[in-house]
This record gives sequence, C-alpha cells and structure tokens, in this order.
Amino acid sequence: MKFLDTNILVYAHDDADLMKSQTASELILNLAQAGTGVLSTQVLGEFFQVVTRKLAQPLTPTDAGEVLRGYEVFRVVQIDVPMIHAAVAVVADRVRDRPFVDISSHACSSRSDARH
Repeated sequence: MKFLDTNILVYAHDDADLMKSQTASELILNLAQAGTGVLSTQVLGEFFQVVTRKLAQPLTPTDAGEVLRGYEVFRVVQIDVPMIHAAVAVVADRVRDRPFVDISSHACSSRSDARH
C-alpha cells in the first residue's frame, strides 16, 4: 500500500509544471489500477482547498468535487481523535520542526499499513 499525500494529488491537476503533473497523474493511475493507493480524509479536504483556491488556474468547486469522486477508488482512512492525539504526541516528543499536517498524515499512513 502507498499513501498519497496532498501534494501528489495537487500536482496532478496543476498545469504550472507539466512534467510534475504527468508524473503525479501516472502514479495515481498506477496505484488506482493496482488497488494499492491509500488516502485520508485530511488529504482529500486539503486537496479541495488547494485546487479551488491556490492554483494559478483553480478548479471550480464542482470540478474539484468530481475529481474527489474519482478518488473514491482508493482506500480512504478517516482521521479520528486518537490519530490526532498520536500526531500531537510525536510533535511534542521529538519532531517539532515538521508541520502538524505532515505528522498526522504519517500517523494515518501508519494506521493503514501504507508507506508514506
């Protein structure tokens, strides 16, 4: 299993760097076909936020919603309170220089037995 983070999903829909977009799209397609991709609810929410507001050519909310429906082929892990507490503990104990969202994504991928 391979955990897909927000950046990979965004790159696939960002025309600013066509090489990066193509590489990300191919990775997503390969994982979808193999049935080995894992996403989290956090990643899906972040994806929607970024592609509808931060891209040079943002997607409409309707188009972004359609893309999200396509990602339903992946296993989606729901972020829950124990997962957030686990991420907080990691940040508090040893990883203060990484953003909380990265740590919580790592906690999510660990729960799903996916590589991050």
